[in-house]
Amino acid sequence: MHKEILGVDVRHLTLFRSRLATLGREEQFKKIATMFLGAGYKMGSENFNDCDCSGLICSSLRGMGYDIRITADGLITKCCSDTYQAKDGGVGIVGLFDQKVGKYSHIGIIFHSPRKDTMLHSSYPLGVAFEDLTTATKEYRERGYRVDYFTLDFNKVEQLSGETYGLDEDFK
Repeated sequence: MHKEILGVDVRHLTLFRSRLATLGREEQFKKIATMFLGAGYKMGSENFNDCDCSGLICSSLRGMGYDIRITADGLITKCCSDTYQAKDGGVGIVGLFDQKVGKYSHIGIIFHSPRKDTMLHSSYPLGVAFEDLTTATKEYRERGYRVDYFTLDFNKVEQLSGETYGLDEDFK
């Protein structure tokens, strides 16, 4: 019997991590996040079979060795900088602020491309999937969300590693 992390045999994860070690943190994060493509959506879940939007990001960070469990609102307020730098090599984060409840209720990862920017996120019914960033954010705006852009700050993530934020309040 071998130990598993996120449902993956540790031996495979160790080999994968050694290959990722040659990449910068931003590229490592994006590579790990894309491994979740096709996972189903399940609120409060964080694994390769199913996850929610913050679970996708927390699991990707966990794959890098950061132990953090946090809601979409907590990720944006505690782990992101106000400056959007995805086009300059940073990890872009799109936050969807629900004006009815007064907090960010959805989060996604921006993948910048000269042709078309996309967003990797987990939502119902698609699960973890890429969507055209312009189209997806337009749809959320039409539903009354405010769309904001940030950069994931790995220094802030590192300081919070080992902590849980906001989950008790959101999943009572």
